[in-house]
Amino acid sequence: KDKLAAAKVKLLAAIDNQIKLAKLPEGETLTHTVWYGSGEDRKDKEVPIRPWFWQQGDTYYIGVMYGARHLDAFDGTNTIQAGKTKDDLVSVFETLKKAVEAGELDKALKKKIVRAVPTISN
Repeated sequence: KDKLAAAKVKLLAAIDNQIKLAKLPEGETLTHTVWYGSGEDRKDKEVPIRPWFWQQGDTYYIGVMYGARHLDAFDGTNTIQAGKTKDDLVSVFETLKKAVEAGELDKALKKKIVRAVPTISN
């Protein structure tokens, strides 16, 4: 299984959720189902999706995430100044989707999906 391709699918789905969040009226939330436990003890739980964006003064900013970690993909920073309206947020998220699809964030994604493989020495 190609880890990079799977990471891109995960990131694109997360960006879609951020677009939905940005379009919601103030005070409304978007949730998704997560599960915890295993086997017969497995339980599903609805949890809110956390926004990647915030407003400081009259400007919105986006902190691009991969899972629970920031994605450092923009010249050493993980924050994008998006604009003054939620429509600006949606526009930036749409541009971000195109960048992911074009492979422009592959290098940053590869850094997040690399797993240390333990070595066994005799």
